[in-house]
This record gives sequence, structure tokens and C-alpha cells, in this order.
Amino acid sequence: MAEKPKDLADKCPVFSSKGFCPRGVTCRFANCHLDAEGRNIKSPQYKESAAATTCNGITSDLQIQLRKRNYDFSKSKEAVKQAEKLREEKKTQFKEEKAIGSCVNDDDNKGRDAKVNKPIDFANKLVLSPLTTVGNLPFRRICKEFGADITCGEMACCVPLVKAQLLQDTTKVDYLDLNIGCPIDLIYQQGGGSALMRRTNILELAVRSCSALNPRIPFTVKMRTGIYADKSVAHDLVPLVEEWGASAKIAPHVSSVMIGRGALIKPWIFKEIKEQKNMDPSSSERFEMMRKYVDYGLEHWGSDTKGVENTRRFLLEWQSFLYRYIPYDLMMQPPQKINQRPQSFRGRDEMETLMSSSNSQDWVKISEMLLGPVPEGFTFVPKHKANAY
Repeated sequence: MAEKPKDLADKCPVFSSKGFCPRGVTCRFANCHLDAEGRNIKSPQYKESAAATTCNGITSDLQIQLRKRNYDFSKSKEAVKQAEKLREEKKTQFKEEKAIGSCVNDDDNKGRDAKVNKPIDFANKLVLSPLTTVGNLPFRRICKEFGADITCGEMACCVPLVKAQLLQDTTKVDYLDLNIGCPIDLIYQQGGGSALMRRTNILELAVRSCSALNPRIPFTVKMRTGIYADKSVAHDLVPLVEEWGASAKIAPHVSSVMIGRGALIKPWIFKEIKEQKNMDPSSSERFEMMRKYVDYGLEHWGSDTKGVENTRRFLLEWQSFLYRYIPYDLMMQPPQKINQRPQSFRGRDEMETLMSSSNSQDWVKISEMLLGPVPEGFTFVPKHKANAY
């Protein structure tokens, strides 16, 4: 206790929301839930069954199995074999059709038409795009509170496709989405992301394998209109991925909206769309939104020193988008073009001016208002350096 660093605040967000803080004495807000002997206490209102706010956590036993490569991926391997076998059969069939014009295999058709997967209906929904780094659970909770209907976990690179079975076996998810819209160079150059739109043989293998692993979990595919500026291919790919097993319900017309960067800059965009009116939150309202994010972050990543600094890091990454918000009254020429820079402005108060700063050190100052001083030698460079507003 003598060596314990000074508490960051008088109230622990985790203890306040749950009635118990699992970090105990290591919590950076511990004094509010330690007794005179330094023992961790529980609130009289605490109910262990209702305390869990996060699902799909990985257990230590599962971590050990994966680390030692002892996890049984037999279902995945069999699905991949079947997909490869089907692909070879299709190649042979294609050659025969060119030679003798044979008819389509009826057994294949029956299988495609009798899919077990219940289609995911995206009609009239506002969807938060899959996002790297900043699409974490605390941010998704903020978006849900502002009216997002569907959110998607952070984008994960799944180079060994057999690992998709792990999600099917150990998590509770509504659907599994393959992102073939990612334009990031590192992903594209390795043949992933949007590069799969031009590698239809690999794409077919991935879609057939993943959709076959567990028919109870719908498998969807997110894509761009194309990968070249002068050539759209999505209209050709959509019927193919549906044939291969993707199960999102297709509307005859555009009926839902997926939002990415706009939600990072102003998460209340979902509420604006639903209520059909512009919102212009004050700096104090935006600061309270960030405070709520920090509370969610401490609940998710932990309230000990490591959890505090994880929360700070993700908050700063989010601030690299938040600072781009322009108060509605200052937008003289809406809507702006995607790469147009806003005019320089001074906020309605000093906090709003600070929030609009493009200097990452000013973002650090804001984080210190919420999470206390940064560690000695702390530096921050944003991971995302998107040029578009």
C-alpha cells in the first residue's frame, strides 16, 4: 500500500457501475473500494450474475491450447478440403461444358437453394463499419447510445482461414463478416482486403469454407464498388458470393447505410440521421461523451495502470478523428467535399478551441483531464493518418 501510486480520482468508474472492481488494490481508483486493512470490498447491491457487460472473452485454457497449437481445427480443415474439392470439380465441369455443353448439376443447385443460414436483414438499419483500432467495444457502446442499429467488432486479419472456426466454436456473435473492402496498402499487397475482389478463386474458397463451418451463424461479405477508379465490379461479385454461401439479405434497392469515418468524427451522426436534424453539441457535452468513453474503457481494459494507459491510447487514437469536427454554424458551404479542409476558427470557449487542435500534444492534455498525468517519457503518434475529412 505504501508503494501504491496516488489515486487518479476519488471514484472508481468500474465499482460505481458494477458494485465490484476486480482489479482490487492495483486499481488506480482503489481507495473507494478498499477497507481499512486494504481488502477489496463489494457493494451490497452487487450481483455477480449481472456484473458481466462483456462477452466473448478468451479464457486462459483456450490461450494455452492456441499457443501450444493443440486446438482441434478439424472442422475447418475438412471445410477447406471440401471447398477445394468443389473448386476442382467446377474446373473440370467447365472444361466439359466447353467441349460437350453438359447441363448444370442438380445436386449442387439443391444445396445452394436449401441454405440453413437465416439471412441477416440489414433493411432500414444504420450500420457502424468494421474499423481497425478505433472500432473497439467502448466506442461501439457510444455509437449504440447514439442510435447505431448494428455494430461490428474490430477488423482482424485472418490469414490462416482455419482460425474462423475458433469464432464459431467459442463466441456468441450474430454474424461473421468478411471485409473485402479494406484499402490499406499493407493488407492489399498481401492479397487481402479489397485485393480479394480481383482474386475470385481465393475469394470463393474463403466464402465457401467460412459459410460452411457453422450454418447457424450467418456469413456476410462487405465489399467496395471496385478497386480501380474506372471499373466497378461489385454488381458482378454480389450474386457470386450469395451463390457461394454468403447470407446477407439483398434488397432490391439501397435501404441501409454503413458509416465509418463520419461516426468517428461525430458519433451522434446516427441520431442526426434518424431524427433528420443537425446536432451541435457544446464542448462540455462532447467532453462528457469522452468521459463516458473513458469509463467504458476502464471497465473493458481494466482500471489498473495497464488498463488506464490502454484506455488513454485508444482515446488518443479516437481524438485523431474527433478534432476534425466542425461546429455546425461554422459550415458555410455544406456539404464539404471529402478532402476539403475546414476554415480556421476559434471555438465558442477555450475547451472547444482545444478540442479542434490538430496538435497531438493538445489531445494528450485532454486525456490528462480524464485519466491523470501521462507516465514519464510518454509519447503519442496517431496510427491513423487519413488525409480526408
